[in-house]
Amino acid sequence: GLEGMIQTNHHSHVLLTYHLLDVFNKTEGRVINVSSFGHNGSNYESKVKEEFGIGKGQFREDIEGSIKGQFICYGNTKLANIYFSQYLAEKSNFDKKFSNIVSYSLHPGGVNTEFSRFSKDISLFFKIVFWVLWPINWFCTKTENDGAQTQLRLCYEKKENLKNGGYYRDQVDGSLSRNAQNKEMRDFVMEQTMKDIALHLE
Repeated sequence: GLEGMIQTNHHSHVLLTYHLLDVFNKTEGRVINVSSFGHNGSNYESKVKEEFGIGKGQFREDIEGSIKGQFICYGNTKLANIYFSQYLAEKSNFDKKFSNIVSYSLHPGGVNTEFSRFSKDISLFFKIVFWVLWPINWFCTKTENDGAQTQLRLCYEKKENLKNGGYYRDQVDGSLSRNAQNKEMRDFVMEQTMKDIALHLE
């Protein structure tokens, strides 16, 4: 099967989007993928063809090896979110099923949500770090309302003012990592993703 992080953060989004194609607004459907600045930490460039997909390693050695490896794998899933938005934008140019859809990805910023505090799978180390850094976190992160502003702009801004397939940060165009601009790697990830979920699309 699929490793849990990539399944939750990427494959499930792709599968849900495909199942909703028939109910998107017929003149202007929008797919907005919440990515992260963390995509800059991806190691797809060196490992993706050997590790990505069912039947391969799925980066489990990185996830189980160290905290750094877990962050790298998180970055991998967030890069996949960007790839999916680019993929949909490209398909809208030649596939009638997607002609009414625009897609964007974004980095919401560090948002103070206490998400980590209530995760059942979070390690004791991370719980301790969370509580120790809580006062600093409160001053340095966004409120939930501020963290939602980029998503809201992508929902309601006229599409003529946005770039289909674009990546946004703080409501404006964000800078992409070199990996995020690698079309060959994007095509590989999305081709493998579609193979992985094919049985659920029949």
